[in-house]
Parts: sequence; structure tokens; C-alpha cells
Amino acid sequence: MIMKRQDDYLLAFANTHAAMTAEGILKGLFEIRIIPTLREISAGCGISISIKASDIEAVLKQLKTAKFNESLMDIYAVCCRDGKICPQPVCSK
Repeated sequence: MIMKRQDDYLLAFANTHAAMTAEGILKGLFEIRIIPTLREISAGCGISISIKASDIEAVLKQLKTAKFNESLMDIYAVCCRDGKICPQPVCSK
């Protein structure tokens, strides 16, 4: 299973360039994982970033400080229900 923690957030991106830019901003500052975008999520890019729920506010603040174009990103809370991964949109463009 791709998502191991039950309290993850997933950042899904409109394009690969946006995903790689966000990774560059966050890498080394937070525990992030680059994963394939879940099939339950329709996004323009097949790459997503998984982050711990406890880091979400700091991650979003860091992206804003770095002037990342947030309109290129959707945010999902990810939980498991009955063994099934259930992404719930938190914020979308």
C-alpha cells in the first residue's frame, strides 16, 4: 500500500514542474514522500507529495513564503476506511 500513515495529507499538482518545484522547496525541511497520484484523485500530474498531518500548516506556510503558485496544487486529507484509501479534498484550485 502506498499510504502507510493514516494521518497523511497529499499535495496533488497540475503539472510535473509544479510538483518538482514544491519538492525542491520542502525537501530537507519536512519528511515528505514523492508518490504516484492516487487513482481516486484526478490531477494533471501523476506525481504527488505525501506529508504528515502534523506538518501541513508549516508546509503550506513554507510554500507561501517561497511564493509557490498555490493555484497549481490541490490538498487532500487521506485516511483508510475498511482497508480502502479515501482521499478527501481539503482545498482545490
